[in-house]
Amino acid sequence: MPGDVWSIPDFYPMAVIPNGVRLTASGGDLPAEALQRYVDLVEAGRLPLKIHQVGKLVVRAS
Repeated sequence: MPGDVWSIPDFYPMAVIPNGVRLTASGGDLPAEALQRYVDLVEAGRLPLKIHQVGKLVVRAS
């Protein structure tokens, strides 16, 4: 939730996601400190991430 905002005005991803593509979200309560520990490890190169696939996010103005 960037900026502590739950939704993005006029953003409806389900209208443009093709069949067979999945959109996943999590509403978990991960404390900021826990997330920061992971970010720090990735930044230091001690928690390498394998990127399986990169997709495009296209947002169209209505």
